[in-house]
Amino acid sequence: MNSRPAIGTPYGRYAGFISRAIAFVIDALLITVSAAVVLALLQFVIGFLHLRAAGDREAPVIAVAAHFVITWLYLGFFWWLAGQTPGKWFMGLRIIGVHGERLRVSMIVRRLIGYYVATLFFCLGFLWVLFDDRRQDWPDKLAGTFVVYSWPEMKGVPSTRSIRSVLTAVGLSSSPRPQQQERQ
Repeated sequence: MNSRPAIGTPYGRYAGFISRAIAFVIDALLITVSAAVVLALLQFVIGFLHLRAAGDREAPVIAVAAHFVITWLYLGFFWWLAGQTPGKWFMGLRIIGVHGERLRVSMIVRRLIGYYVATLFFCLGFLWVLFDDRRQDWPDKLAGTFVVYSWPEMKGVPSTRSIRSVLTAVGLSSSPRPQQQERQ
């Protein structure tokens, strides 16, 4: 690690920890709601067809297994389809290979495995974004991927926009504006 700030790749600027964390929370909520709906539908079908209901000891195992499968399907499908989940889309993020390529199935599987590895040791694998110059967490390193901003104004290497130029553009800057000449 060096002391230079993370800028980005020719394919976009490296995404920061907060943006990634918000996208993660959005996706976690969507996955949890999806799992609850699937489990409710499954329970309805079992009751409607008068099938043997799962015992008290089996129900939590079925719920965990269903959540696991739904998580893998959700993440894997959206990563394969668009390189971004709905949470990442909402936050303007996308996942790319280190050479800017779309994610391949092998990268997706390694990234999914990396999610579980990253949760070991108190989620240090996800916090690694805070210490890495290229803002890669352990799943990124394992899969050979980057998470970058996908918004057009964030693409490319360092943005020439500064806070002052944005404030000036909207008329909130403390710097004096040039006076317009009156028409005669």
